[in-house]
Amino acid sequence: MRWPSLTRSLKTLLTRSNVSSDTVDPALHILLGQRGEHLAADYLPRLGYTLVVSNFTLPVGRNLRGALVQAEIDLIAYEASTLCFIEVRPAPPTGSPLP
Repeated sequence: MRWPSLTRSLKTLLTRSNVSSDTVDPALHILLGQRGEHLAADYLPRLGYTLVVSNFTLPVGRNLRGALVQAEIDLIAYEASTLCFIEVRPAPPTGSPLP
């Protein structure tokens, strides 16, 4: 599936769920990321991983303006006795140009 058709599919889905079209475009990448995280969370146990937590956030300091900066780890899981920190990055479809 190419990105434009994925974008149309997500817009259609959001429109049907009564989300205004003004808020759709900025959130498409977030929805895609969430979808990837859900797929990974469903897939990893089939490979023998034991999921511990998803979307784990922790404070890492403050920026120059004094605002709290947080880091997020998509998935944390055990593979046997090894604790794994997993970052999920949905890949573009084959044949699509990279940014």
